[in-house]
Amino acid sequence: MKVLIICASGMSTSLIKSRMNRYASENGLDIRVDSDSYDNLSYVIQEYDIILFAPQVAMHFEESRQEFKGSGKIFCLLTVREFGSMDGKMLTGKCIELYEEKYRNGKMNLEEEMLEIISSASEAQRLAYEAFDWLEKKNYSRARQCIKEGRKAILPAHQIQSQLIAMEMEPENADKIRVSLLMVHAQNHLMSAIQTLDLTERMIALYMKKD
Repeated sequence: MKVLIICASGMSTSLIKSRMNRYASENGLDIRVDSDSYDNLSYVIQEYDIILFAPQVAMHFEESRQEFKGSGKIFCLLTVREFGSMDGKMLTGKCIELYEEKYRNGKMNLEEEMLEIISSASEAQRLAYEAFDWLEKKNYSRARQCIKEGRKAILPAHQIQSQLIAMEMEPENADKIRVSLLMVHAQNHLMSAIQTLDLTERMIALYMKKD
C-alpha cells in the first residue's frame, strides 16, 4: 500500500511520514508513506493508493476528490486532532481501515469502476471528434486544445485500468476480478478513445506540416 500525505508545502508532513514509515517497518507492514505539496498532486497521484489531506489544504479536498473521481484512489481529509497528534501508529491504522473498507470481503464495486471507464473514455472521444471539427476549419490551436483536454478526460479510465491490472497480477486477488460483458464493453470504449485521440493528433500534425 502506498500513501501520500498532501499539505501546503510538503514540509509539515515530514515528521508524520517518518513516524508512519517507522511504525510500518517495525511491524512488518507493506506500507510506504510519502509527502508532497498540493501543487504536485496531479503529477504524482497515480503512484499512490491513499491520499491523505492535511488540514492546511482542506479547501482543496473536495475539488481534488471530484477531479480524480473514478481513479480508484482513496481520499481522506485528516482532522486537526489527527494531524496534530503526529501519531504514526494511529494514522497507519487509519489507512489500513480505509483500504480494507474499500476492498472489504475481497469485493470491488467493478460495475461502478467500469461505468467510470465508459464515461471518461466517451468524453475523451467526444473531444477528439471536436478536435477533428476544428481541424477541418484549420483552427489548429483549438484542435490541439481539444486533444489536450481529451488526454486529461481519459486519465481516470487509464488509472482504473492500471489498478485492475496490478491487482489481478497478485495471487490473493485472483478471484476478486470477474470478466463480464460490461468490462469488455468498457475496455472497447477505452481502446477506441485512445486510438481516436492518437489518430486525430497525428492528423493535426500532418495538416500543420502541410500548411
